[in-house]
Amino acid sequence: ADLGTYGNGITVVGRYAYITKEGIAGTCSSSTQTGCEFVIYDISDPIRPTYVGGADTTNAGTGGTANFNKISIQGKYAYTTVYSGASSGTCSSAVRDGCEIMIFDISNPTSPQFVGGADSTTGPGTDGVYANAISGRYLYVGKINNGGTCSSADRTGCEFQILDVSNPQAPEYKSGIDEGSGDNRSIYVQGKYA
Repeated sequence: ADLGTYGNGITVVGRYAYITKEGIAGTCSSSTQTGCEFVIYDISDPIRPTYVGGADTTNAGTGGTANFNKISIQGKYAYTTVYSGASSGTCSSAVRDGCEIMIFDISNPTSPQFVGGADSTTGPGTDGVYANAISGRYLYVGKINNGGTCSSADRTGCEFQILDVSNPQAPEYKSGIDEGSGDNRSIYVQGKYA
């Protein structure tokens, strides 16, 4: 399959491959993937993977400048992270332009629907998020270094963050860790350990 740009993350569940990639201008629909930063392929025939649907990093649907990085799948939801080209715009259950963490309902793979997201900082910010891992009701994310405050009330300086995503329309920051001067580029979760 020709992604049109660099792929950054892939997760395979059942007959579908879920792929995140670099930001690219163009149309994003169930028939055209040129502007999709999140694409879904039916891989039931491994010789002929077939594009079935995708999503853009912005509400415009014309290809954003932001790059999706990692993707995790749990149930009917895909959890994606934006690590470059993030916007300080609005992040809500209706507008994803300012979200560095985005959640899509993938129950219909031909038309993944944005359902909610979160900022990587307290208040609008543009700190890129590299990594994510989902386990139960918690999403664990790793982001670029920020010298700001890291506390239960302010996540700006937390390079490792834990969000409660039991309500995917309104992910809730629970806690975080300031990892010092480095970026957090990878997260794995097993049992009670990350």
